Amino acid sequence: MKAKKIIGIAILILIGVGLLPTTRDTLKWHFASSGDKAQNYAEYLAAWPSGQYSDEARSRYEERSWADAQAERSLGSYRHYEQTHPEGAHLVEARTRIEDLTWQQSTKANTIQSFEAYLKNYETGRFAETARSRIEDSKWQQSTNANTIISLRGYAEAYPKGRFISEAQSRQIALRKDDTPYTTALQSGTTRALIDFLTEFPGHAKEADAKQAIKDITEGRDIVDLLAEKKVEIQTQGSGIESVSVRVRRLVPYPLTIRVPVGSYFVSANQSAQNMVTTAEGNVRLTTDSWQSILVDAACANRPRDIPSGSDTFTVQRSPQQAELAKLMPVLDKARVDTETKQAAVWIVTDNANYNDLGILVASSNGFGGSRVINQREAARAMKICTEAGINITQKNIWFDRQTILRGLTDTDLKKWLEEEASRPVNSQQQLGPNAKAERQQASEMSTTTTRGQTSAPPVADLWASEKESAAYLAANAIKEGVNTMASGLQYKIIKTAKGLSPKLIDRVRVHYHGTLIDGTVIDSSILRGEPVTFPVNAVIQGWTQALQLMKVGEKWQLFIPPDLAYGKNGVQGVIGPNSTLIFNVELLGIEK
Repeated sequence: MKAKKIIGIAILILIGVGLLPTTRDTLKWHFASSGDKAQNYAEYLAAWPSGQYSDEARSRYEERSWADAQAERSLGSYRHYEQTHPEGAHLVEARTRIEDLTWQQSTKANTIQSFEAYLKNYETGRFAETARSRIEDSKWQQSTNANTIISLRGYAEAYPKGRFISEAQSRQIALRKDDTPYTTALQSGTTRALIDFLTEFPGHAKEADAKQAIKDITEGRDIVDLLAEKKVEIQTQGSGIESVSVRVRRLVPYPLTIRVPVGSYFVSANQSAQNMVTTAEGNVRLTTDSWQSILVDAACANRPRDIPSGSDTFTVQRSPQQAELAKLMPVLDKARVDTETKQAAVWIVTDNANYNDLGILVASSNGFGGSRVINQREAARAMKICTEAGINITQKNIWFDRQTILRGLTDTDLKKWLEEEASRPVNSQQQLGPNAKAERQQASEMSTTTTRGQTSAPPVADLWASEKESAAYLAANAIKEGVNTMASGLQYKIIKTAKGLSPKLIDRVRVHYHGTLIDGTVIDSSILRGEPVTFPVNAVIQGWTQALQLMKVGEKWQLFIPPDLAYGKNGVQGVIGPNSTLIFNVELLGIEK
Protein backbone atom coordinates (compact mmCIF):
# COMPACT_ATOMS: atom_id res chain seq x y z
CA MET A 1 0.00 0.00 0.00
CA LYS A 2 2.85 2.26 0.90
CA ALA A 3 4.66 1.40 -2.36
CA LYS A 4 1.64 2.31 -4.44
CA LYS A 5 1.46 5.69 -2.74
CA ILE A 6 5.09 6.45 -3.56
CA ILE A 7 4.62 5.49 -7.22
CA GLY A 8 1.60 7.79 -7.48
CA ILE A 9 3.52 10.76 -6.11
CA ALA A 10 6.33 10.16 -8.58
CA ILE A 11 3.94 10.08 -11.50
CA LEU A 12 2.36 13.36 -10.39
CA ILE A 13 5.81 14.95 -10.11
CA LEU A 14 6.74 13.82 -13.63
CA ILE A 15 3.50 15.17 -15.02
CA GLY A 16 4.11 18.52 -13.24
CA VAL A 17 7.65 18.79 -14.52
CA GLY A 18 6.52 18.04 -18.07
CA LEU A 19 3.85 20.70 -17.96
CA LEU A 20 6.06 23.41 -16.32
CA PRO A 21 7.99 24.68 -19.41
CA THR A 22 4.85 25.21 -21.38
CA THR A 23 3.28 27.03 -18.51
CA ARG A 24 6.33 29.31 -18.12
CA ASP A 25 6.49 30.02 -21.89
CA THR A 26 2.82 30.92 -21.88
CA LEU A 27 3.20 33.08 -18.82
CA LYS A 28 6.18 34.94 -20.41
CA TRP A 29 4.25 35.41 -23.65
CA HIS A 30 1.24 36.79 -21.80
CA PHE A 31 3.53 39.23 -20.06
CA ALA A 32 5.19 40.31 -23.36
CA SER A 33 1.98 40.66 -25.33
CA SER A 34 0.28 42.57 -22.54
CA GLY A 35 3.22 45.10 -22.54
CA ASP A 36 3.22 45.05 -26.36
CA LYS A 37 6.53 46.94 -26.67
CA ALA A 38 9.60 46.07 -28.64
CA GLN A 39 11.58 45.61 -25.48
CA ASN A 40 9.00 43.10 -24.12
CA TYR A 41 9.21 40.94 -27.23
CA ALA A 42 13.00 41.18 -27.20
CA GLU A 43 13.04 39.87 -23.63
CA TYR A 44 10.63 37.02 -24.50
CA LEU A 45 12.83 35.98 -27.45
CA ALA A 46 15.92 36.15 -25.30
CA ALA A 47 14.27 33.72 -22.84
CA TRP A 48 12.41 31.55 -25.35
CA PRO A 49 14.17 31.82 -28.72
CA SER A 50 12.37 28.63 -29.84
CA GLY A 51 9.25 29.03 -27.78
CA GLN A 52 5.77 28.29 -29.07
CA TYR A 53 5.20 32.04 -29.53
CA SER A 54 8.65 32.93 -30.94
CA ASP A 55 7.54 33.51 -34.54
CA GLU A 56 4.78 35.81 -33.43
CA ALA A 57 7.16 37.48 -31.00
CA ARG A 58 9.69 38.18 -33.80
CA SER A 59 7.02 39.62 -36.05
CA ARG A 60 5.72 41.89 -33.31
CA TYR A 61 9.27 42.79 -32.20
CA GLU A 62 10.12 44.01 -35.73
CA GLU A 63 6.86 45.95 -36.11
CA ARG A 64 7.21 47.61 -32.72
CA SER A 65 10.92 48.44 -33.45
CA TRP A 66 9.96 49.98 -36.77
CA ALA A 67 7.16 51.95 -35.08
CA ASP A 68 9.65 53.22 -32.51
CA ALA A 69 12.11 54.24 -35.24
CA GLN A 70 9.35 56.00 -37.17
CA ALA A 71 8.24 57.81 -34.04
CA GLU A 72 11.79 58.97 -33.17
CA ARG A 73 12.99 59.56 -36.76
CA SER A 74 16.64 59.70 -35.75
CA LEU A 75 19.79 58.16 -37.12
CA GLY A 76 20.15 56.19 -33.91
CA SER A 77 16.66 54.70 -34.07
CA TYR A 78 16.91 53.65 -37.70
CA ARG A 79 20.39 52.22 -37.18
CA HIS A 80 19.08 50.28 -34.18
CA TYR A 81 16.33 48.82 -36.35
CA GLU A 82 18.93 47.96 -39.04
CA GLN A 83 21.18 46.23 -36.53
CA THR A 84 18.45 44.27 -34.72
CA HIS A 85 16.49 43.28 -37.84
CA PRO A 86 19.09 42.62 -40.59
CA GLU A 87 16.43 40.86 -42.66
CA GLY A 88 13.47 43.00 -41.59
CA ALA A 89 10.61 43.95 -43.85
CA HIS A 90 11.46 47.63 -43.48
CA LEU A 91 15.25 47.29 -43.92
CA VAL A 92 15.40 49.05 -47.30
CA GLU A 93 13.30 51.93 -46.04
CA ALA A 94 15.40 52.14 -42.85
CA ARG A 95 18.57 52.43 -44.87
CA THR A 96 17.00 55.06 -47.09
CA ARG A 97 16.02 57.04 -43.99
CA ILE A 98 19.58 56.67 -42.60
CA GLU A 99 21.09 58.04 -45.84
CA ASP A 100 18.58 60.92 -45.86
CA LEU A 101 19.42 61.87 -42.28
CA THR A 102 23.18 61.54 -42.91
CA TRP A 103 22.82 63.87 -45.89
CA GLN A 104 20.82 66.33 -43.79
CA GLN A 105 23.63 66.40 -41.24
CA SER A 106 26.20 66.98 -44.00
CA THR A 107 24.27 69.86 -45.56
CA LYS A 108 23.63 71.42 -42.16
CA ALA A 109 27.35 71.36 -41.30
CA ASN A 110 28.15 72.39 -44.89
CA THR A 111 31.85 71.58 -44.57
CA ILE A 112 34.26 69.62 -46.72
CA GLN A 113 34.68 67.14 -43.87
CA SER A 114 30.92 66.56 -43.51
CA PHE A 115 30.45 65.89 -47.22
CA GLU A 116 33.50 63.63 -47.25
CA ALA A 117 31.99 61.71 -44.30
CA TYR A 118 28.78 61.19 -46.32
CA LEU A 119 30.79 59.93 -49.32
CA LYS A 120 32.78 57.59 -47.14
CA ASN A 121 29.53 55.72 -46.34
CA TYR A 122 27.67 56.39 -49.59
CA GLU A 123 30.22 56.51 -52.39
CA THR A 124 27.46 55.82 -54.92
CA GLY A 125 24.60 57.21 -52.86
CA ARG A 126 21.69 59.28 -54.11
CA PHE A 127 23.43 62.51 -53.06
CA ALA A 128 26.98 61.47 -54.00
CA GLU A 129 27.30 63.76 -57.02
CA THR A 130 25.85 66.67 -55.09
CA ALA A 131 28.29 65.97 -52.25
CA ARG A 132 31.23 65.97 -54.64
CA SER A 133 29.98 69.19 -56.21
CA ARG A 134 29.67 70.81 -52.77
CA ILE A 135 33.21 69.70 -51.89
CA GLU A 136 34.53 71.19 -55.12
CA ASP A 137 32.64 74.43 -54.40
CA SER A 138 34.13 74.60 -50.91
CA LYS A 139 37.67 73.89 -52.10
CA TRP A 140 37.33 76.53 -54.79
CA GLN A 141 36.10 78.98 -52.17
CA GLN A 142 39.10 78.15 -49.99
CA SER A 143 41.42 78.66 -52.95
CA THR A 144 39.96 82.04 -53.87
CA ASN A 145 39.88 83.17 -50.23
CA ALA A 146 43.58 82.33 -49.86
CA ASN A 147 44.22 83.81 -53.34
CA THR A 148 47.69 82.30 -53.61
CA ILE A 149 49.33 80.44 -56.46
CA ILE A 150 49.77 77.36 -54.28
CA SER A 151 46.07 77.30 -53.25
CA LEU A 152 44.87 77.67 -56.85
CA ARG A 153 47.37 75.06 -57.98
CA GLY A 154 46.00 72.73 -55.30
CA TYR A 155 42.48 73.12 -56.71
CA ALA A 156 43.73 72.58 -60.28
CA GLU A 157 45.60 69.41 -59.30
CA ALA A 158 42.56 68.03 -57.44
CA TYR A 159 40.12 68.96 -60.22
CA PRO A 160 41.96 68.96 -63.56
CA LYS A 161 38.58 68.99 -65.31
CA GLY A 162 36.74 70.95 -62.64
CA ARG A 163 34.09 73.57 -63.22
CA PHE A 164 36.48 76.37 -62.20
CA ILE A 165 39.67 75.07 -63.86
CA SER A 166 39.88 77.86 -66.46
CA GLU A 167 39.49 80.55 -63.84
CA ALA A 168 42.03 78.81 -61.59
CA GLN A 169 44.58 78.83 -64.39
CA SER A 170 43.94 82.44 -65.38
CA ARG A 171 44.17 83.57 -61.76
CA GLN A 172 47.52 81.81 -61.36
CA ILE A 173 48.86 83.63 -64.41
CA ALA A 174 47.63 86.97 -63.05
CA LEU A 175 49.06 86.32 -59.58
CA ARG A 176 52.51 85.56 -61.00
CA LYS A 177 52.61 89.13 -62.31
CA ASP A 178 50.96 90.80 -59.32
CA ASP A 179 53.62 92.54 -57.21
CA THR A 180 51.29 93.08 -54.23
CA PRO A 181 52.14 89.90 -52.27
CA TYR A 182 55.86 90.42 -52.88
CA THR A 183 55.66 94.05 -51.80
CA THR A 184 53.74 93.07 -48.66
CA ALA A 185 56.37 90.46 -47.76
CA LEU A 186 59.17 92.92 -48.49
CA GLN A 187 57.62 95.64 -46.35
CA SER A 188 57.51 93.25 -43.39
CA GLY A 189 61.29 93.22 -43.44
CA THR A 190 61.57 89.60 -42.23
CA THR A 191 62.92 86.45 -43.81
CA ARG A 192 59.87 84.57 -42.53
CA ALA A 193 57.51 86.70 -44.61
CA LEU A 194 59.70 86.31 -47.69
CA ILE A 195 59.94 82.54 -47.22
CA ASP A 196 56.15 82.39 -46.88
CA PHE A 197 55.86 84.40 -50.10
CA LEU A 198 58.11 81.93 -51.92
CA THR A 199 56.08 79.02 -50.53
CA GLU A 200 52.69 80.47 -51.40
CA PHE A 201 53.59 82.03 -54.76
CA PRO A 202 55.93 79.59 -56.55
CA GLY A 203 56.95 80.75 -60.01
CA HIS A 204 56.16 84.40 -59.22
CA ALA A 205 57.88 87.02 -61.36
CA LYS A 206 59.54 88.34 -58.18
CA GLU A 207 60.73 84.93 -56.99
CA ALA A 208 64.38 85.68 -57.75
CA ASP A 209 64.06 89.10 -56.06
CA ALA A 210 62.61 87.48 -52.93
CA LYS A 211 65.44 84.94 -52.81
CA GLN A 212 67.94 87.75 -53.24
CA ALA A 213 66.27 89.75 -50.46
CA ILE A 214 66.60 86.75 -48.12
CA LYS A 215 70.26 86.53 -49.07
CA ASP A 216 70.64 90.28 -48.47
CA ILE A 217 69.23 89.89 -44.97
CA THR A 218 71.02 86.71 -43.94
CA GLU A 219 74.35 86.66 -45.75
CA GLY A 220 75.34 90.22 -46.60
CA ARG A 221 76.06 91.64 -50.06
CA ASP A 222 78.84 93.38 -51.89
CA ILE A 223 78.33 97.15 -51.82
CA VAL A 224 78.87 97.32 -55.60
CA ASP A 225 75.94 94.97 -56.22
CA LEU A 226 73.69 96.79 -53.77
CA LEU A 227 74.45 100.12 -55.41
CA ALA A 228 73.77 98.70 -58.87
CA GLU A 229 70.45 97.32 -57.64
CA LYS A 230 69.65 100.69 -55.97
CA LYS A 231 69.18 99.08 -52.59
CA VAL A 232 71.56 101.51 -50.86
CA GLU A 233 72.94 104.96 -51.40
CA ILE A 234 76.31 106.22 -50.23
CA GLN A 235 78.24 109.37 -49.52
CA THR A 236 82.03 109.15 -49.67
CA GLN A 237 84.85 111.39 -48.58
CA GLY A 238 88.64 111.29 -48.97
CA SER A 239 90.64 110.66 -45.84
CA GLY A 240 94.33 110.62 -46.77
CA ILE A 241 96.15 107.62 -48.22
CA GLU A 242 95.07 104.93 -45.74
CA SER A 243 91.26 105.06 -45.62
CA VAL A 244 88.02 106.24 -47.18
CA SER A 245 85.09 107.58 -45.17
CA VAL A 246 81.77 106.07 -46.27
CA ARG A 247 78.25 106.96 -45.16
CA VAL A 248 75.54 104.56 -46.26
CA ARG A 249 71.82 104.04 -45.82
CA ARG A 250 69.40 101.47 -47.11
CA LEU A 251 66.70 102.13 -49.72
CA VAL A 252 64.80 98.89 -49.03
CA PRO A 253 62.45 98.13 -46.12
CA TYR A 254 64.38 95.13 -44.79
CA PRO A 255 67.69 94.81 -42.88
CA LEU A 256 70.90 94.71 -44.91
CA THR A 257 74.42 93.59 -44.15
CA ILE A 258 76.78 95.46 -46.46
CA ARG A 259 80.22 94.15 -47.32
CA VAL A 260 82.99 96.33 -48.72
CA PRO A 261 85.33 93.57 -49.92
CA VAL A 262 89.08 93.81 -50.23
CA GLY A 263 89.88 95.29 -53.63
CA SER A 264 86.78 97.47 -53.91
CA TYR A 265 87.69 100.36 -56.17
CA PHE A 266 86.82 103.91 -55.04
CA VAL A 267 87.00 106.07 -58.16
CA SER A 268 87.54 109.74 -57.45
CA ALA A 269 85.16 112.28 -58.97
CA ASN A 270 88.15 114.61 -59.08
CA GLN A 271 90.36 113.39 -61.91
CA SER A 272 93.44 114.94 -60.32
CA ALA A 273 92.98 112.92 -57.12
CA GLN A 274 94.03 109.31 -56.71
CA ASN A 275 91.54 106.49 -56.74
CA MET A 276 91.55 104.28 -53.66
CA VAL A 277 91.38 100.51 -53.26
CA THR A 278 90.29 98.81 -50.05
CA THR A 279 92.91 96.80 -48.18
CA ALA A 280 90.65 95.21 -45.57
CA GLU A 281 87.02 94.17 -45.73
CA GLY A 282 84.51 96.50 -44.10
CA ASN A 283 81.04 95.53 -42.91
CA VAL A 284 78.03 97.45 -41.68
CA ARG A 285 74.55 96.25 -40.67
CA LEU A 286 71.64 98.51 -41.62
CA THR A 287 68.44 97.94 -39.65
CA THR A 288 66.91 101.41 -40.07
CA ASP A 289 66.72 104.02 -42.83
CA SER A 290 69.23 106.26 -41.04
CA TRP A 291 72.69 107.02 -42.39
CA GLN A 292 75.51 104.98 -40.88
CA SER A 293 79.23 105.62 -41.18
CA ILE A 294 82.15 103.28 -41.78
CA LEU A 295 85.86 104.06 -42.21
CA VAL A 296 87.27 101.65 -44.78
CA ASP A 297 90.97 100.78 -44.78
CA ALA A 298 92.38 101.63 -48.20
CA ALA A 299 95.48 102.42 -50.19
CA CYS A 300 96.07 104.75 -53.10
CA ALA A 301 95.98 103.61 -56.69
CA ASN A 302 96.91 105.66 -59.76
CA ARG A 303 100.23 106.97 -58.41
CA PRO A 304 100.63 110.18 -60.42
CA ARG A 305 97.55 111.82 -58.96
CA ASP A 306 97.16 113.85 -55.77
CA ILE A 307 96.39 112.34 -52.38
CA PRO A 308 92.60 112.51 -51.77
CA SER A 309 91.42 115.24 -49.41
CA GLY A 310 88.28 115.71 -47.38
CA SER A 311 86.60 117.46 -50.33
CA ASP A 312 87.08 114.51 -52.70
CA THR A 313 84.21 112.10 -53.32
CA PHE A 314 84.14 108.66 -54.91
CA THR A 315 81.99 106.14 -56.71
CA VAL A 316 82.50 102.45 -55.92
CA GLN A 317 83.31 99.77 -58.49
CA ARG A 318 84.98 96.41 -58.56
CA SER A 319 88.67 96.66 -59.20
CA PRO A 320 90.04 94.89 -62.28
CA GLN A 321 92.63 93.45 -59.88
CA GLN A 322 90.15 92.53 -57.15
CA ALA A 323 90.98 88.81 -57.25
CA GLU A 324 94.70 89.49 -56.78
CA LEU A 325 94.05 92.06 -54.06
CA ALA A 326 91.84 89.58 -52.20
CA LYS A 327 94.80 87.18 -52.14
CA LEU A 328 97.31 89.88 -51.26
CA MET A 329 95.66 91.61 -48.30
CA PRO A 330 95.49 88.72 -45.80
CA VAL A 331 99.20 88.09 -46.36
CA LEU A 332 99.96 91.80 -45.94
CA ASP A 333 98.00 91.90 -42.68
CA LYS A 334 99.78 88.84 -41.36
CA ALA A 335 103.17 90.28 -42.26
CA ARG A 336 102.42 93.49 -40.30
CA VAL A 337 104.53 95.60 -42.63
CA ASP A 338 104.98 99.36 -42.61
CA THR A 339 102.80 101.71 -44.64
CA GLU A 340 105.44 102.15 -47.35
CA THR A 341 105.75 98.41 -48.03
CA LYS A 342 101.97 98.03 -47.97
CA GLN A 343 101.54 100.85 -50.48
CA ALA A 344 104.25 99.38 -52.70
CA ALA A 345 102.53 95.97 -52.79
CA VAL A 346 99.20 97.59 -53.65
CA TRP A 347 100.71 99.67 -56.47
CA ILE A 348 102.48 96.63 -57.89
CA VAL A 349 99.03 95.02 -58.23
CA THR A 350 96.77 97.96 -59.05
CA ASP A 351 99.14 100.05 -61.21
CA ASN A 352 101.60 97.39 -62.32
CA ALA A 353 104.15 99.85 -60.99
CA ASN A 354 107.88 99.52 -61.63
CA TYR A 355 110.58 100.60 -59.19
CA ASN A 356 110.76 104.11 -60.61
CA ASP A 357 106.97 104.46 -60.29
CA LEU A 358 107.15 103.59 -56.61
CA GLY A 359 109.40 106.61 -56.03
CA ILE A 360 106.46 108.96 -56.32
CA LEU A 361 105.69 108.53 -52.62
CA VAL A 362 107.95 110.99 -50.80
CA ALA A 363 108.42 112.40 -47.32
CA SER A 364 109.07 116.09 -46.77
CA SER A 365 109.63 118.11 -43.62
CA ASN A 366 108.59 121.44 -45.11
CA GLY A 367 105.96 120.42 -47.71
CA PHE A 368 108.34 120.95 -50.64
CA GLY A 369 110.37 118.37 -52.50
CA GLY A 370 111.21 115.41 -50.29
CA SER A 371 112.88 112.02 -50.58
CA ARG A 372 111.39 108.77 -51.73
CA VAL A 373 110.23 106.44 -48.95
CA ILE A 374 109.74 103.24 -50.99
CA ASN A 375 113.30 102.09 -51.54
CA GLN A 376 114.89 98.76 -52.47
CA ARG A 377 114.07 97.10 -49.17
CA GLU A 378 110.36 98.10 -49.25
CA ALA A 379 110.09 97.15 -52.93
CA ALA A 380 111.70 93.73 -52.39
CA ARG A 381 109.57 93.07 -49.32
CA ALA A 382 106.45 93.98 -51.30
CA MET A 383 107.51 91.67 -54.13
CA LYS A 384 108.07 88.79 -51.70
CA ILE A 385 104.65 89.32 -50.09
CA CYS A 386 102.99 89.32 -53.53
CA THR A 387 104.69 86.00 -54.29
CA GLU A 388 103.62 84.55 -50.93
CA ALA A 389 100.05 85.57 -51.82
CA GLY A 390 100.18 83.48 -54.99
CA ILE A 391 100.72 86.42 -57.38
CA ASN A 392 103.24 85.76 -60.16
CA ILE A 393 105.65 88.62 -59.63
CA THR A 394 107.48 87.76 -62.86
CA GLN A 395 104.42 89.02 -64.74
CA LYS A 396 104.63 92.46 -63.14
CA ASN A 397 106.64 95.44 -64.37
CA ILE A 398 108.57 95.57 -61.10
CA TRP A 399 110.24 92.30 -62.10
CA PHE A 400 112.19 94.03 -64.86
CA ASP A 401 113.80 96.22 -62.18
CA ARG A 402 114.98 93.29 -60.06
CA GLN A 403 118.67 93.97 -60.76
CA THR A 404 118.27 97.61 -59.73
CA ILE A 405 116.58 96.50 -56.52
CA LEU A 406 119.24 93.82 -55.85
CA ARG A 407 122.10 96.31 -56.23
CA GLY A 408 120.80 98.55 -53.47
CA LEU A 409 119.44 95.82 -51.20
CA THR A 410 121.20 95.32 -47.85
CA ASP A 411 118.72 92.95 -46.20
CA THR A 412 120.45 89.56 -46.47
CA ASP A 413 117.29 87.43 -46.35
CA LEU A 414 115.44 89.53 -48.93
CA LYS A 415 118.50 89.59 -51.20
CA LYS A 416 118.80 85.80 -51.04
CA TRP A 417 115.09 85.38 -51.82
CA LEU A 418 115.17 87.73 -54.81
CA GLU A 419 118.33 86.10 -56.20
CA GLU A 420 116.66 82.68 -55.98
CA GLU A 421 113.52 83.98 -57.67
CA ALA A 422 115.60 85.60 -60.42
CA SER A 423 117.32 82.28 -61.10
CA ARG A 424 114.05 80.43 -61.74
CA PRO A 425 112.70 79.95 -65.30
CA VAL A 426 110.36 82.80 -66.17
CA ASN A 427 107.10 82.42 -68.09
CA SER A 428 106.12 84.81 -70.85
CA GLN A 429 104.74 88.03 -69.45
CA GLN A 430 100.98 87.83 -69.20
CA GLN A 431 98.77 90.59 -70.57
CA LEU A 432 95.08 91.31 -70.26
CA GLY A 433 92.48 92.68 -72.62
CA PRO A 434 91.03 91.43 -75.90
CA ASN A 435 94.42 91.20 -77.68
CA ALA A 436 93.98 87.56 -78.65
CA LYS A 437 96.99 86.71 -80.76
CA ALA A 438 99.48 87.44 -77.97
CA GLU A 439 97.28 86.42 -75.10
CA ARG A 440 96.07 83.07 -76.42
CA GLN A 441 99.63 82.05 -77.20
CA GLN A 442 100.77 83.11 -73.73
CA ALA A 443 97.84 81.31 -72.10
CA SER A 444 98.75 78.16 -73.99
CA GLU A 445 102.38 78.48 -72.94
CA MET A 446 101.48 79.05 -69.29
CA SER A 447 99.08 76.10 -69.23
CA THR A 448 101.80 73.73 -70.46
CA THR A 449 104.86 75.18 -68.69
CA THR A 450 107.29 72.36 -67.90
CA THR A 451 108.41 72.11 -64.29
CA ARG A 452 110.82 69.30 -63.40
CA GLY A 453 109.75 67.40 -66.48
CA GLN A 454 106.02 67.59 -65.62
CA THR A 455 103.36 69.45 -67.63
CA SER A 456 100.69 71.49 -65.87
CA ALA A 457 97.14 71.82 -67.24
CA PRO A 458 93.75 72.58 -65.73
CA PRO A 459 92.26 69.49 -63.97
CA VAL A 460 89.68 67.62 -66.04
CA ALA A 461 87.07 68.11 -63.29
CA ASP A 462 87.62 71.90 -63.41
CA LEU A 463 87.34 71.92 -67.19
CA TRP A 464 84.11 69.94 -67.09
CA ALA A 465 82.57 72.05 -64.30
CA SER A 466 83.45 75.36 -65.97
CA GLU A 467 82.23 74.10 -69.35
CA LYS A 468 78.86 73.15 -67.83
CA GLU A 469 78.62 76.50 -66.03
CA SER A 470 79.31 78.45 -69.25
CA ALA A 471 76.85 76.35 -71.25
CA ALA A 472 74.11 76.81 -68.63
CA TYR A 473 74.69 80.57 -68.49
CA LEU A 474 74.60 80.99 -72.27
CA ALA A 475 71.47 78.82 -72.61
CA ALA A 476 69.62 80.91 -70.02
CA ASN A 477 70.93 84.18 -71.48
CA ALA A 478 69.88 83.29 -75.04
CA ILE A 479 66.17 83.55 -74.20
CA LYS A 480 66.43 86.93 -72.49
CA GLU A 481 64.79 89.91 -74.15
CA GLY A 482 67.01 91.69 -76.65
CA VAL A 483 69.73 89.03 -76.77
CA ASN A 484 70.71 87.81 -80.27
CA THR A 485 72.66 84.62 -80.94
CA MET A 486 74.91 84.22 -83.98
CA ALA A 487 75.58 80.91 -85.72
CA SER A 488 79.03 80.84 -84.09
CA GLY A 489 77.44 80.95 -80.64
CA LEU A 490 78.36 84.60 -79.99
CA GLN A 491 75.54 86.42 -78.20
CA TYR A 492 75.07 90.19 -78.27
CA LYS A 493 72.63 92.84 -77.11
CA ILE A 494 72.48 96.27 -78.74
CA ILE A 495 72.49 98.94 -76.03
CA LYS A 496 72.75 101.99 -78.28
CA THR A 497 72.26 102.22 -82.05
CA ALA A 498 74.01 104.60 -84.44
CA LYS A 499 74.31 105.21 -88.21
CA GLY A 500 78.09 105.19 -88.58
CA LEU A 501 80.24 102.94 -90.74
CA SER A 502 81.17 99.36 -89.84
CA PRO A 503 84.87 98.41 -89.69
CA LYS A 504 86.43 95.80 -91.95
CA LEU A 505 88.72 92.99 -90.89
CA ILE A 506 91.84 94.97 -91.94
CA ASP A 507 90.84 98.18 -90.11
CA ARG A 508 92.06 99.47 -86.78
CA VAL A 509 89.38 100.57 -84.32
CA ARG A 510 89.23 102.76 -81.25
CA VAL A 511 86.98 101.38 -78.50
CA HIS A 512 86.01 101.80 -74.87
CA TYR A 513 85.18 98.56 -73.08
CA HIS A 514 84.52 96.93 -69.72
CA GLY A 515 85.01 93.16 -69.40
CA THR A 516 83.88 90.77 -66.68
CA LEU A 517 83.38 87.09 -65.94
CA ILE A 518 79.80 85.87 -65.55
CA ASP A 519 80.06 86.34 -61.75
CA GLY A 520 80.79 90.05 -62.25
CA THR A 521 84.56 89.86 -61.61
CA VAL A 522 86.24 92.56 -63.70
CA ILE A 523 88.99 91.14 -65.94
CA ASP A 524 89.90 94.28 -67.87
CA SER A 525 88.45 97.74 -68.43
CA SER A 526 89.58 100.69 -70.51
CA ILE A 527 86.71 102.57 -68.87
CA LEU A 528 88.24 102.11 -65.41
CA ARG A 529 91.64 103.12 -66.77
CA GLY A 530 90.00 106.22 -68.26
CA GLU A 531 91.54 105.81 -71.73
CA PRO A 532 90.15 104.20 -74.93
CA VAL A 533 92.15 101.51 -76.72
CA THR A 534 93.11 101.19 -80.40
CA PHE A 535 93.91 97.85 -82.06
CA PRO A 536 93.39 95.94 -85.36
CA VAL A 537 90.05 94.17 -85.80
CA ASN A 538 91.88 90.96 -86.72
CA ALA A 539 94.14 91.04 -83.66
CA VAL A 540 91.58 90.38 -80.96
CA ILE A 541 89.74 87.30 -79.72
CA GLN A 542 87.29 85.80 -82.22
CA GLY A 543 84.21 87.01 -80.36
CA TRP A 544 85.43 90.61 -80.66
CA THR A 545 86.43 90.23 -84.31
CA GLN A 546 82.99 88.91 -85.25
CA ALA A 547 81.10 91.59 -83.31
CA LEU A 548 83.20 94.58 -84.39
CA GLN A 549 82.52 93.94 -88.09
CA LEU A 550 78.77 94.13 -87.37
CA MET A 551 78.87 97.24 -85.19
CA LYS A 552 78.61 100.80 -86.46
CA VAL A 553 80.67 103.68 -85.15
CA GLY A 554 78.86 105.20 -82.18
CA GLU A 555 77.09 102.00 -81.17
CA LYS A 556 77.29 100.30 -77.80
CA TRP A 557 76.90 96.53 -77.60
CA GLN A 558 77.00 94.01 -74.81
CA LEU A 559 78.84 90.85 -75.89
CA PHE A 560 78.46 87.40 -74.30
CA ILE A 561 81.45 85.47 -75.65
CA PRO A 562 81.54 81.64 -75.38
CA PRO A 563 84.84 80.06 -74.31
CA ASP A 564 85.69 78.79 -77.80
CA LEU A 565 85.51 82.38 -79.10
CA ALA A 566 87.59 83.70 -76.17
CA TYR A 567 90.37 81.87 -74.28
CA GLY A 568 89.06 78.28 -74.49
CA LYS A 569 90.04 75.56 -72.08
CA ASN A 570 93.33 77.21 -71.04
CA GLY A 571 91.99 80.60 -69.96
CA VAL A 572 94.51 83.21 -68.80
CA GLN A 573 96.44 82.14 -65.74
CA GLY A 574 95.38 83.88 -62.55
CA VAL A 575 92.75 85.98 -64.32
CA ILE A 576 90.44 83.96 -66.58
CA GLY A 577 89.62 80.37 -65.68
CA PRO A 578 89.32 77.50 -68.16
CA ASN A 579 86.19 77.44 -70.36
CA SER A 580 85.10 80.89 -69.14
CA THR A 581 82.32 82.87 -70.79
CA LEU A 582 83.24 86.57 -70.98
CA ILE A 583 80.95 89.59 -70.93
CA PHE A 584 82.08 92.84 -72.55
CA ASN A 585 80.33 96.20 -72.80
CA VAL A 586 81.87 97.68 -75.96
CA GLU A 587 81.52 101.17 -77.45
CA LEU A 588 82.92 101.62 -80.97
CA LEU A 589 84.36 105.14 -80.99
CA GLY A 590 86.00 105.24 -84.39
CA ILE A 591 87.76 103.54 -87.34
CA GLU A 592 91.39 104.23 -88.24
CA LYS A 593 92.28 103.19 -91.78
